[in-house]
Amino acid sequence: MPALPGLIFFASGFAALVYQIVWQRLLVIFSGSDVHSATVIVAAFMAGLGCGSLAGAQVADRLPRRANLACFAAAELAIGAFGFFSADLYYGVLYRRFGHLALGPEAQAAMLFVSLLWPTFFMGVSLPLLARALTPEIGRAARVTGRLYACNTAGAAAGAFVSTWVLLPAYGLEGTLQISALVNLLAAAGVLPLLSSARLPRADPQDRDLSAGRQAPDEAERLATDRGDAFRVPFAIWALVYAMSGFLALTLEIVWFRLLGVMLKSTASTFGTLLSIYLTGLGLGAALGTTLARRTRNPAHTFLAMQSAACLYAGLGVAILLAAVADWGSLAWLSKYLASYEPMDAPLEWLHQIMRARGLPLCGAQAQGPDNAPCVAILDHGESIRFGKQGA
Repeated sequence: MPALPGLIFFASGFAALVYQIVWQRLLVIFSGSDVHSATVIVAAFMAGLGCGSLAGAQVADRLPRRANLACFAAAELAIGAFGFFSADLYYGVLYRRFGHLALGPEAQAAMLFVSLLWPTFFMGVSLPLLARALTPEIGRAARVTGRLYACNTAGAAAGAFVSTWVLLPAYGLEGTLQISALVNLLAAAGVLPLLSSARLPRADPQDRDLSAGRQAPDEAERLATDRGDAFRVPFAIWALVYAMSGFLALTLEIVWFRLLGVMLKSTASTFGTLLSIYLTGLGLGAALGTTLARRTRNPAHTFLAMQSAACLYAGLGVAILLAAVADWGSLAWLSKYLASYEPMDAPLEWLHQIMRARGLPLCGAQAQGPDNAPCVAILDHGESIRFGKQGA
């Protein structure tokens, strides 16, 4: 696979996670900032990705390879257009129009899903479209898809980290969304060189081209026998197994989010930091799995063994951490730290300088400026900031 498609999909993943971090902060104003709200937002985000991936897989096999590239570029432009104006939707419409209503958790979850469906649907569409365009024959499918997924996940990890620690502090929510929309535009423009025939991977004449149709059942059975696949079960069963794998992966993410929230005292950087670590592991695993898929004789056995190892590692990791905190005298300081809750003091003088530079004075005793002018109030050692009016 050429380097350019990997770079394009890296940029696509980068933009997607920048959006998720920013949208998470915007949507908690509407749905609340507890772990249940964060879980619902992540679930709605992943549901949209799943719907888009399913639809993209159906469309990709029916289109020529260059048409798939064009559709991928259109999907990136659709994501970028939504992202550029998303702050107005999530704050100006969702929060200001519906935030005051006493909505139940089911209604909130439905509204979050609908509001996230457009961008996440096109994010999900992008992988099957690009993978189909770059896969001239069935023998390359696992390698190309695995590399694309690894590049996309690496970009997502970078997006989560950079947005949390660099973009949001420097440019704020709206500026970060605009930067991410520009990245989508660049990803769409990067497809143009690939539309030339010289840039697309060519099919091996000895392999069956994907455009010729699906493999016959006897040929698929022969390939499975050659690979030593002992699991003669329908595809639907494997799809269910893989769905359970995703269920466990997101369950672990939520558990780790709660653990990291305790360890970091639930700062604004908790969610983005967790996602960057989580996605870095997924990207490295995808890169390793792409290599192993060509070398292992029985991928089914390897897949199930790795799923078991992941669950075992996750359970043992939490158990060892709790045992270490509770029983090991050398880590008594860690136990004391985790048992306390001391909010982190922000460098408020920097914040004061930024507000003054933007013409926003502090509310209350330190306020300067005419009555009813916008001002900023800093509460609870810098934990929360609210905007108000002078004299309020």
